[in-house]
Amino acid sequence: MEDLQNAERIRAKAAKGNRAEAQRRTLAGEDPVPGAREKNRVASWIWCGTSQGDLETDKALYDGLQTEWCKAYARVKRWREEVLLLQEEMRRCLVTLEWQACQWVERARIDTFEGERLEGASAYAHEQAAIRRSIAARFQKLWNSTDLREFRP
Repeated sequence: MEDLQNAERIRAKAAKGNRAEAQRRTLAGEDPVPGAREKNRVASWIWCGTSQGDLETDKALYDGLQTEWCKAYARVKRWREEVLLLQEEMRRCLVTLEWQACQWVERARIDTFEGERLEGASAYAHEQAAIRRSIAARFQKLWNSTDLREFRP
């Protein structure tokens, strides 16, 4: 149980550091999400429009600009939220696998059986714990090698 609490404290410290880094990048004007570009998106009509000198046309153009900007801003916020949710799901997955491994180790200590059955049940429980830790290690290695870690908002 202490391991889980310790892991949670470490995660909280890391999250605090990530927030500080994101705030620093924002203040410095750096792109907080490198590589997050919409390369295949067709440019909106607003980027091709020019002022005709007509007040009504300019007002309509301005209203259209506001609408397009709001939609683009909402898209960015949703995308960043998805990245945060995915990172939280990844963290929870690792914590859950470690919790399951600890549960199997606890099951190995239960003296329900005697003799060979006790030995077999204990071996099975330790094997299950090792499987959970192996899966967690594979996930950790896979997720550390992806570019997702660079997409911290």
